[in-house]
Amino acid sequence: MRRNVLRLSVTLALSLAFISILTATKPPKEVSVPCSDEGRSNAMYFRAAGMGKSSNQTGAQDKSLLLTKQTLASLIGSTLSSVSDNYSKSLDASKAQGFKQGFENVTREVVDQQLKFVSIICQKIEKNKDGTYQAYTSIEMPKEVLLEQFNSAISENKELKVDYDKAKFKEVFDAEMSKFEKDK
Repeated sequence: MRRNVLRLSVTLALSLAFISILTATKPPKEVSVPCSDEGRSNAMYFRAAGMGKSSNQTGAQDKSLLLTKQTLASLIGSTLSSVSDNYSKSLDASKAQGFKQGFENVTREVVDQQLKFVSIICQKIEKNKDGTYQAYTSIEMPKEVLLEQFNSAISENKELKVDYDKAKFKEVFDAEMSKFEKDK
């Protein structure tokens, strides 16, 4: 009886060890996310991708679009913050701080305004086994449209207009946008 218990214990231990070896050496499975490739920015477009889940299809689409727009706004904001920092370095130190503060206000206004006009470049919807829906969305905003809106908004701002060199700003903006190509 003791031998049988001992054999059973050894067999069980070896089986568990073998199973743990098999599962430990299995590489993780790559997951493909719909619309994610289309949501990568480049030198010509700001792009973002997102996903929303809901019990109904429209809710999933709305959540996905909202989250994607928030991601795009964040991306544009951080990019323009870098542009503002780099552009401000070319200004006199006393003018740089004022320009940066004014520029941040213009950035918020322009981005909020332009998010209404983004293009949906990919949208896919899946129905899960539990009856919920998942929507995947990618959107884009052309850099030139955004740049035109900034030029217009800055030209209308008397304080910013004094220190604004359109050609220099475009040069700094293009340099920042080209970083998206390098990040691929």
